[in-house]
Amino acid sequence: MEIRCPKPIEYEAVKALSLSHLSPAAKEQYLAINPESAKFSSSLIDGTAGVCFVAVASGAIVGYAMGAIKGTPLTTVRFAELTDLKVDPDFRNQGLGGQLAKAFIVWSKGRADRLCVTAHANNSAAIRFYQRLGFTPQSLELEREL
Repeated sequence: MEIRCPKPIEYEAVKALSLSHLSPAAKEQYLAINPESAKFSSSLIDGTAGVCFVAVASGAIVGYAMGAIKGTPLTTVRFAELTDLKVDPDFRNQGLGGQLAKAFIVWSKGRADRLCVTAHANNSAAIRFYQRLGFTPQSLELEREL
């Protein structure tokens, strides 16, 4: 298994993996509703707005982690935000997610002061995963229906 930044020829494979959990109709709807999100992801994959690391097995992209440096207008602290991390279900529980996250952490050193990641409150597996990597809860975002 190799962890590295994707080659230009692999960009589409990363995008395909990022949407692999969606049905074709849901993919189309997501891309129509979220064009800016798709553009931002592309800019992370190609390295223009952040960084992307991929896990490669037998020449295939089987996982990725991507993120960027962000600041906030209320503080001088620079955050490295891990915006997305995914491992193909056939390759999970082999340590790839941790390797990908650690590659992002190493990349972030010297570029940011702190790391952040968002996990859905009901995704206890993701929360435990990030806590094992040293992340701790810092805020709570609340939502409601309109």
